[in-house]
Amino acid sequence: QGARESCPSLLILEAPTTLNARRWQHSLGDRGTIVPELPGFGESDPLAEPTLEAAADSLAAMLDELAIREVDVLALDFATPLGAVMAARHPDRVRR
Repeated sequence: QGARESCPSLLILEAPTTLNARRWQHSLGDRGTIVPELPGFGESDPLAEPTLEAAADSLAAMLDELAIREVDVLALDFATPLGAVMAARHPDRVRR
């Protein structure tokens, strides 16, 4: 949703649902946002190895598919550890 060239997209992570993440997305209407369904939730396929590391790698792969180099991450609720692992495993992809 939306985009401003001056800052990277905001990757909003929430688990197990995206309800609050969608609220954040709508409140940040002037900023490009991404609210993915995490692996195994919604209509997304589960991971073969359901670990935080595998989930972080799948998010990096999603960014590759979307041709997005760098994001800011807002991790909510049970997705907070995933945001931390994403930043640790893919520091070149997470600005803050």
